[in-house]
Amino acid sequence: MPKGLMVGGGALLALLAAVMVAHNRADSGQAPPPASVSAPPAPAQAPPPAAAGEPPAQSGAAAEPDWAGLTFMDVRGAQLPVSPVHGPKRVTQARAAGFSRDTGGAVLAAVHLATRVSPQLGPEVYVPAAERMRGDVEDRTAFLAQLDADYAKARAASGLPEGEPLRIYAQVIGYAVPVAERAPERVTVHLLSRGAGPDGGEVLVSVPVTVSWWGGDWALEAPTGGRWPGQPVAGTGGHTLFREAR
Repeated sequence: MPKGLMVGGGALLALLAAVMVAHNRADSGQAPPPASVSAPPAPAQAPPPAAAGEPPAQSGAAAEPDWAGLTFMDVRGAQLPVSPVHGPKRVTQARAAGFSRDTGGAVLAAVHLATRVSPQLGPEVYVPAAERMRGDVEDRTAFLAQLDADYAKARAASGLPEGEPLRIYAQVIGYAVPVAERAPERVTVHLLSRGAGPDGGEVLVSVPVTVSWWGGDWALEAPTGGRWPGQPVAGTGGHTLFREAR
């Protein structure tokens, strides 16, 4: 198991999953690229000015998500968490919106938005989702190009018709947020995914995904260079698991 790996647009299964990219390359007879980058620490998150009608953000105030009533929805084989408190309030196969402006909302936005930019869900989903990403134009262009390349390789190896979604090999099962604020403006969420590795064994991968508050909702930021840095982990310690939430 490498100490670090670069997760392309195809990995997150969603993003989630360096696991998925490794598996797809194994199917096509290609070895995964050598790993060299570990997940970076999340950037410091200072509370933004309070909007009209909102209470001022309080640095250091309790901002633990409320996972009561958490359910899961299926999006082309991916099981994504939905909260009556944190959202999303509006969802389709290709889009998720209406997240709360707090840690819980940022976490669920990271899961939903990152999942939808996985080649496993097919170009009808990942192309418009990737086009809505924020960040440097070159990073977004590189990210979408990598998505198309990963999808084309995996589709050819599986023999599926053009445009069809691929098999899901991994699921996001938890998260970690190094910094929590009551009304954050930018949050890096470390998403924990679990799936089958190339040798058939179980693999856990933690991938840092950044979302920013923009236009009244969370938006996914394109990773630098078009790839997320992912970190294989030995266990779930340090992460909150969705199915164990109360």
